Parts: sequence; structure tokens; C-alpha cells
Amino acid sequence: MSSTVTVLGNIGADAERRETQNGTPYLTFTVTDSRSRQNAAGEWETVNTTWRRVSTFKGVDYMAARLTKGARVVVTGSEELRTWDKEDGTKGYSLDVMAHSIDVVSAPNGTGAPATVQTNPVAAYPAATNAPVQQQGYAQQGQPPAAYAQPAQAAPPAGYAAAANASSGWGGYDSGATPF
Repeated sequence: MSSTVTVLGNIGADAERRETQNGTPYLTFTVTDSRSRQNAAGEWETVNTTWRRVSTFKGVDYMAARLTKGARVVVTGSEELRTWDKEDGTKGYSLDVMAHSIDVVSAPNGTGAPATVQTNPVAAYPAATNAPVQQQGYAQQGQPPAAYAQPAQAAPPAGYAAAANASSGWGGYDSGATPF
């Protein structure tokens, strides 16, 4: 039995390119996601971490270079719990996802640590001022001449208010009756 899931997590190892028995290429990699909560001291602690093995037949040629260890991804696909008998006689379990969609949210930062996502992009912009901002590639333009100013708002035509407040034409719908 499988179900559709969307997972936001970090890639555990670089994607591997493999081929099926008939030679069809596909990518496989692992994604981890963790659930956290605040303890009584107000500190965040990890409750559990889930590893999933992801496979995809889409984007094999161009996605492999982007699916590297530490990259943060959003994976949507069909999830299935796979079981098997290990050599020691115990049961083995694996969560496998056949990905329909993979989006790389952020690349790894080169240190092997998980990628970080900018949480406040507005902070990177200069403080709000009335001074014009120079955009590269565009000539700075001043205020338009007075001849181009917006015309003053004219009063609505006679009878406009009465028509706007009249019945909607549903034959009493405005009084609460159902139109059907």
C-alpha cells in the first residue's frame, strides 16, 4: 500500500545514478526530516528523525548535480513501507518514495552542514526611505511632469447610486430567498 507524501528535508548523501534491468536510468538518494519541540527550558530538541530512500526517473541528466549531500529539498511522491528479512532473521524496514516532483530549496553551504534558508529576506534591503533607489540597467527617472498627472475623480453619473443599491435581478434573492 502506498500514499502520497510531501517531505521537506535534507539530502543525506549525493544522488546516485542507476539503471533498471532494461537500461532505464534513474536517481536514488536519501532524505532526512526531523520533528522538533520546545522543552520546558524553552530550548528546541529533536523528537525523532525519519530517513526515506527516494527514487526518481525524472530529470536524471540535470538533477544529479543539484542533489548533493546537505541540499534542502521538497519531495512529493508515492511513499511505501518496504519490509524484508535480514540475514540475522529479524525484519528490516525502509520508507521508499517514488518521487513525482523534486524541488531544491537551497544548496548546501560547502561545510557538510545542512543548508540554511533565508527566513527574513526583507532585512537584506536598505531601510525604507523616500530616496529613490537606483536600479542597475535602467536610467534613473524623476517625477512625471504635471501635464501627466492623474485627473481628479469625477462624481458618478446621475442615478448610479440608486442602480447600485437596487435588486440584483434574482427575483428576491436580496431579501434572503434562494435563487434555486
